[in-house]
Amino acid sequence: MDTWDFTVLLLSAGWSLYLCIRIAHQWQIHKPGEGAAAAVRVFAHPFLLLFIFQAATGFENPGSIPLWIHFPGISIFLSGIGMLYAAHRTLGKNYEAAVALKNPSALVTTGPYAIMRHPIYFGALLMGIGTELALASPYMLIVILLIPLIVWQIHREERLLSSVFKDAWAAYKNNTPYKILPYIF
Repeated sequence: MDTWDFTVLLLSAGWSLYLCIRIAHQWQIHKPGEGAAAAVRVFAHPFLLLFIFQAATGFENPGSIPLWIHFPGISIFLSGIGMLYAAHRTLGKNYEAAVALKNPSALVTTGPYAIMRHPIYFGALLMGIGTELALASPYMLIVILLIPLIVWQIHREERLLSSVFKDAWAAYKNNTPYKILPYIF
């Protein structure tokens, strides 16, 4: 197995692990009668869809690139999986896009949420960036172009959380000033 095959195999395994995490959490919070909606939420991750597109169209092997070139992307990707797992685990049954809930039941401020307000988006960005770096892919531009969409979604969720949790949200926002990138944003 050459380094390209190893990289593609590792990324495929990582995205499969991500799907297992998402399916397990959807199963945990599943409500009767929403089977199709829950399935759509599992597969609606834009970076996963980009990876599936790349797999379906055949990954373009940029040539004989040594593993140390792929390693930073793989490391970033695996860090993203770790962050997503920690954030999902911390949320437990509270996991759901806040805007989708319309009335979230609890404000979670522990675990990775004590460091940044949106660690799931941070983990997703790490996975998307890591995937494209590891594949030395020109699709990195798509990942970069999706960042404003993520920022917009964060803004929507924060508006909702502010209206629901009022003083608790203001205190949390004051104690945890970073949305997804500590010391930056």
